[in-house]
Amino acid sequence: MNPVHDVLVVGAGPAGTALAIRLVQAGLQVGLVEREPEAALRPGECLSPEALPALAALGHADLLDDSTVARRCCGVQSIWLTSEPVFRDYFCERAAHGAFLERRVFDARLRERAAALGINREDDVRVTHADFADDSITLGGRRGEHPWRGQARFVVDATGKASCIARLGGARRQRLSRQVAVAARLPRGGSELADTEWLLIEADAQGWWSGATTASGQRHLVRFFPGGDGQRTAPQLAEQLQRTRLMQRYAGADELAAAQVQVLDAGCSALQRCASAHWLAVGEAAIAFDPVSSQGLTHALGATDLAARAILARLQQGRLDLLHQYDRHTRITLGHSLKGLARHYAQCQPLMAAG
Repeated sequence: MNPVHDVLVVGAGPAGTALAIRLVQAGLQVGLVEREPEAALRPGECLSPEALPALAALGHADLLDDSTVARRCCGVQSIWLTSEPVFRDYFCERAAHGAFLERRVFDARLRERAAALGINREDDVRVTHADFADDSITLGGRRGEHPWRGQARFVVDATGKASCIARLGGARRQRLSRQVAVAARLPRGGSELADTEWLLIEADAQGWWSGATTASGQRHLVRFFPGGDGQRTAPQLAEQLQRTRLMQRYAGADELAAAQVQVLDAGCSALQRCASAHWLAVGEAAIAFDPVSSQGLTHALGATDLAARAILARLQQGRLDLLHQYDRHTRITLGHSLKGLARHYAQCQPLMAAG
């Protein structure tokens, strides 16, 4: 029996959806499979100018013109154990601004474009097993309370850090650092920097903070604890905020003390192998970058073209060389990122604890 799809993309976040769109535009029949109907919280998501050419090449740069999706980011204002704030001006460096994203809106707009191209999406699917045969892959699992089954000639793993498909295919995931993020979403405020167009960063001996105001005016304040240790309750964070120089101009200790906080895994991890003859991993399913690099979404979008060409070469010509190239390119990118992080965190203390 012929497979129902040429490619099944498991995971409908930006990485999976952008790749699905690219493959459909190349003439393949593609299905999207998603476990959760909405993306999890992505606090303070910021696109640097490095991501804009990839977004434009994919045909989605106009999304950033939508005021419900994005807000201009001029650059980074940081105190990383310096006496005064240091400014990294994106426009001076790249003649372009970055963008603060409303991630759920951004993701929804991409999914709308996928649907307009006829990409079938199935929600509430939990993939639990896979049969990787030479001519087709069969996925099985549950859709709500009912059994689910899908077939394709190739599968894309876009399941985030779970790396569901890759693990079913025998790949192992390695934790490279431990880091906890404690995130608070605060409403519009009247503080000095509440409406800033700069991504705010401040480090101390315990970790670091970030502050980003989205298109809706909501402020995302995040406290990062490299190594995973730190006092995480809202009142404890409020007390730490009072000792900052930059971040207390962004949010008040009293409003943080009263806020709900969410504890998230922000550590760096990666698959030891990102592609095979039957599957390929994209986005955080391949690499979950350290958030201080602001590299995750940029890499996910930038790798889409090579991933698409590798899949097309495999399905149309039986070639595996581009899949090997994609795997090699992904691991080289990770290596460069880890070297940069080691230099960056060395300015403080050994914040990057080995997993």
